[in-house]
Amino acid sequence: MNAIFERQACKAVEGRDVFARATQIGMDEIALRKGHRDYVAVLVNLQSGEVMDILPDRGKAYLKSYFLGKGEAFCQQIECFCSDMWEGYLKCAEEVFPNATVIADRFHFFAYLNKEVDRCRRAMRKAHPDGEAIKHLKWKLLKPKENLSEKELEGLLTVLEDPKYELLRRTWEARNEFRDILEKPLSKERAETEIAEWEKRQTAMPNRFVQRFADFFQRWKSYILNYFEFRHTTSPIEGINNKLKLIKRRAFGFLKFESFRLRAIIEFS
Repeated sequence: MNAIFERQACKAVEGRDVFARATQIGMDEIALRKGHRDYVAVLVNLQSGEVMDILPDRGKAYLKSYFLGKGEAFCQQIECFCSDMWEGYLKCAEEVFPNATVIADRFHFFAYLNKEVDRCRRAMRKAHPDGEAIKHLKWKLLKPKENLSEKELEGLLTVLEDPKYELLRRTWEARNEFRDILEKPLSKERAETEIAEWEKRQTAMPNRFVQRFADFFQRWKSYILNYFEFRHTTSPIEGINNKLKLIKRRAFGFLKFESFRLRAIIEFS
């Protein structure tokens, strides 16, 4: 049965025109086998949600050869490329797609700011080991403020009003203000101005946690600001990855890459 499927699937996959139609694409990866580092790259049309291909290698050299192999017309037509912070993806896209805006996924770079909020929380716990109120705040701090219930927000603010947690309060507020900027319908130029003002305001008083994110932002600035041009994220690919995990489970551990690739492409066509 599997051999019959593979023969028919190969014909269907080879007859597609997904590369001729795609102008805005994104990439993410998934581990082919849990607990192993055998990542495969998932290439998606961000406008249609189609899985364009599953690639066995996410290294820059392989990806560059793969995309260039699709022809100059394909590389020229790509307007937007979005991926996580994997440098191999971003640098490859810059080199092979001359007309593309290359975007670092919003949720991946924002996770670095959330990480600094949690680092600050852990530092406060270490500095004040007897502070019971701060022990169970992690998820309240990391949740978007608007997703907190009235009771949760009130309890969180009560703790953060304690002078000994001032640094945590400032770090949390800096995170919220940065997220507010991401939510606004700003142009790239206006976003750059607002983020510069945010950085100046939030680092006016020493804060090693916010400063660490500000330094990170400067290193990835161009990719992050490009988000404001297309506002694409890799969230559609995250949803696809969850469904790909179901395909893996159905394989009952007997998973060949090519079979997985064909099933994924067919099921998301």
